[in-house]
Amino acid sequence: MIQNLDASLREDSEEIRLALDDLDYRSEQFQQEFNRKAIGHRRLDWFCKLFNENGELLWGSINAPERMIAPLAKPHLELVTVDNYRYLTIRVKADPPPYWLRVGASIEPMLSELGQIDRVALMTGLISLLIAPVLGWVVSGRELDPLREMVETAATINPTILSQRLAIRGAHSELDQLALTINSLLDRIGSYVDEKRDFLANAAHELRTPLAAIRATADVALVSDRTEDEYRELVVQIMEQTDSLSAIVNQLLLLSESTFPESSSNFKPFAFDEIIAKSVDIFRAVAENNDVNLHIKTNARIMLVGNRDQWIQVMNNLIDNAIKYTPSGGSVEIESTLITSTGGDDTVRLIVRDTGIGIDAAEVQRIFNRFYRADRSRTRLIEVSGTGLGLSICKAVVEGHRGTIRCESQPSQGTSFIIEVPRPKITESNGCHRPVPKASA
Repeated sequence: MIQNLDASLREDSEEIRLALDDLDYRSEQFQQEFNRKAIGHRRLDWFCKLFNENGELLWGSINAPERMIAPLAKPHLELVTVDNYRYLTIRVKADPPPYWLRVGASIEPMLSELGQIDRVALMTGLISLLIAPVLGWVVSGRELDPLREMVETAATINPTILSQRLAIRGAHSELDQLALTINSLLDRIGSYVDEKRDFLANAAHELRTPLAAIRATADVALVSDRTEDEYRELVVQIMEQTDSLSAIVNQLLLLSESTFPESSSNFKPFAFDEIIAKSVDIFRAVAENNDVNLHIKTNARIMLVGNRDQWIQVMNNLIDNAIKYTPSGGSVEIESTLITSTGGDDTVRLIVRDTGIGIDAAEVQRIFNRFYRADRSRTRLIEVSGTGLGLSICKAVVEGHRGTIRCESQPSQGTSFIIEVPRPKITESNGCHRPVPKASA
């Protein structure tokens, strides 16, 4: 507002200066023109005055203030404020002698408008202070309604029935993101609970068979008196069923340990190639009895960090399955390699390859499920037995060591199980270095 007033006063002073070049300030035309201007700008108390060199007033427009500081001795274009008047004083080169021209206006209207703005701002601030808490309470309550509904829905979810989900409003807000995250968590929990429920049902079914056989055998023994040989035969049957029951229980325990491993800090280095060799030696007699060629395809010494006992079970399960499902005259090959890396961890790759009956493509994705067994119509020519937990244990152990296991198979052409597990760099600092061989005599 001050800048606009200053610009207007400069324009008015230039207008009067140009008028004095053509008219005398004593002329009626000059005085009427600028008196009309003063009347037209009465709200601003606009005025103009002419002084001589001595500072004496020569002429002043209507409504010009009587009290005014005398003009400066030197010409200037500075705008000053005195007694609530803003004015400009310049020297005018009219007929000798020259004049001093002063043009100004009152800043009272401006101050009045600023005071009104202050009052409006103050009232607006007070009203805002009164209304803001109420509006905040209303808006926050409306915004928190979905959160309240989410809390109520989450509180009513039954752990045994996980089909209920939180509502998505579709507003793409943080609450929707929270609801999506919680729903995703519920999906994972539901899948986990369903998996555990199926696992318990399958485990109960597997345990019921040997228990029923033991009970039936005991009932037979108690029905009537029998000879010593007959009792001995019944006891042997009970022991066989007990061994089967113990095998299932041991596999369940191993599966539980491998599914929920302890801290990886308990892992220790061991010679992986030695475990492969020992497992092959264990099953070599079984392979020869089934007329299956069993051999190892590896020359390198491979050190691995992990749970040694669990890896022994993995090797035994894979080799046992390969021999079981390989017909007479077939072969089973175990290949292990170490893939070195310059930037990250090395990778140990194990391949158990057989020339057996193979697996249908539809069953390849299901063979790692617990208690899953291949279609018996495909294995009727091969006598196989088991609990259906072997490959599940293998998968749990491999994933517990941050590895992957996959199956590649074609019916009647054989099956390959490929395991890849990362191995940290083995150095002397972590106790995982190769022993230095002794010098020969």
